[in-house]
Amino acid sequence: MFWDNIATTLKRTAALQGPERAALLEKIIAYRTRKISKAEAGIGASNIALRKLHHQLLGHHIRYCISGGGALSYETLKTINGIGYPLYNGYGLTEVGVTSVELVPDVIQRLKSSIGKPLFKVEYKILPSENDQPLLGELLIKSPTIHRYEIKNGVMVPTVLEDGYFHTGDIALTDASGNYWIKGRIKDIIINPNGENVYPEEIEMHFKSIANVSNCAVLGIPSAGAKEKITLVLELSVKPTPEQLEELKTAIKNVNVTLPGYKQVETTYIIQDKLPISASMKVQKFLLREGLLQQSERFQEIGEARFIDFASFDPDLIDTLLKQVRTLFAAALLLPEASLSDAGHFVNDFGGDSLSYTELISNIEEKFAIAFPEEVFGQLASINDFVGEIAKYKTTIKS
Repeated sequence: MFWDNIATTLKRTAALQGPERAALLEKIIAYRTRKISKAEAGIGASNIALRKLHHQLLGHHIRYCISGGGALSYETLKTINGIGYPLYNGYGLTEVGVTSVELVPDVIQRLKSSIGKPLFKVEYKILPSENDQPLLGELLIKSPTIHRYEIKNGVMVPTVLEDGYFHTGDIALTDASGNYWIKGRIKDIIINPNGENVYPEEIEMHFKSIANVSNCAVLGIPSAGAKEKITLVLELSVKPTPEQLEELKTAIKNVNVTLPGYKQVETTYIIQDKLPISASMKVQKFLLREGLLQQSERFQEIGEARFIDFASFDPDLIDTLLKQVRTLFAAALLLPEASLSDAGHFVNDFGGDSLSYTELISNIEEKFAIAFPEEVFGQLASINDFVGEIAKYKTTIKS
């Protein structure tokens, strides 16, 4: 949270100072993360610009920054490293202490957000999850720094270990080089109807940079059957005006469509006060879940910024297209047409996946002799969405 706030405040301050200052900041960051050359960066590559920036932030004597309290987003890592403060990702627990830190000096490696390799005398082991991926599962730690006792109900009891390993409750991923990445907490994992694991922290990173969002949390909320809805809760820095609320909805939609279908947010709420934060600066999701299940007035649900206006099209054309597209939806989803609402989301409401979505796109393009531009893939999610796009195409061709 600390590093997220610095990165977000820096970018917002630059934006308020005008487009030239914002562009200069982007060049400073891009140059120091090796995205552009010195010539392309211009004054952004100079130490003078960097010293002025450091003077307004953490000073000129910072040699090493480390974060270990939670997942670091790519944008935060890029921004902090890009302004000349070397920010490294690490991992630790109260019960064990700090057990790994990304130590590679190369900035490109730091931006991969690995927590590095276990420190001296520390051993990591992955307990594979049910999906049989040997490199993904619960992280177990063996270390001389593991706590020896716990006090439970006033009684001191020895720490429970498994062959000397401590169960962290965190899901980790490793690679052939022995680097590790933390994916999230076991208790926070959302399992979709297809059995795919969704890690909330991965999704949260994409929404934190939206304007006026000071913090956010993603969690699974039970819905019909065994399904959990991927739910986004936003804490805002301002009370939004109607115009700001519409801009927020649009920003959420624009971020959402960049995510794979099974990771897309289905419901969004604004919390009227603050997200519940623990002493370690992490969101207490069990409290959030309780509030949402109790339908607390602290939460305001916001809908999608999507409205398809067919008023400018021939009503007979729209009626024909709706019937044809609905038939294609039903075929791709293996569902009866009567069960499909025209505004329903292909993935979130009807349970489609990336494979069936690709099939749908192909069948619609063949049926209507149309080639959708790549940028609309994922944005077209409902029957109405496709009908609107096809109607625009047919109207343009006719005119």
